[in-house]
Amino acid sequence: MGQPFSPERLQHIRRLRKARRLFAQGPLFALQRMQADFPGYTQDQLVEDLRRRTPRKKHQGKIALARYGRYSRMMVLIETYKRTRDAAALLKAQTLRRYMTHPYRVRLTFRSEAWEYSFCPLIPYRAVEELTQRLASCKTPEEAEPMVEAFRTAHRLS
Repeated sequence: MGQPFSPERLQHIRRLRKARRLFAQGPLFALQRMQADFPGYTQDQLVEDLRRRTPRKKHQGKIALARYGRYSRMMVLIETYKRTRDAAALLKAQTLRRYMTHPYRVRLTFRSEAWEYSFCPLIPYRAVEELTQRLASCKTPEEAEPMVEAFRTAHRLS
């Protein structure tokens, strides 16, 4: 396999790196030190060597909201809106975004009494939806209580 760069190109790369390193160490004396190592080195060459030819790559950090359970559903709804231009999907995504970090609140009504359960916002949205559907079939609070406890133990976040 051949060498990727010619000796002249390697010398140029080394000169660039040295100019940048010396300039970072001491900007006032960088030109003098470069002239000592490279006779005939000029101020214009130093300026050219310090100029970045390609911009530095920006590190794209993690999305802080991605750990919340509603995030994936919100992204699905946004994609749906982009595809279909359905305003209802966008409104639902906005609502999910508004309550992204809030705990889930599941409200059950048995006869005239209302029971409300609160769950961690990090639990996946689909899991809470499934629990809500299962709780809808319960006739009494005594039936719902073991389901809620089982769900809490299954989705305990430690």
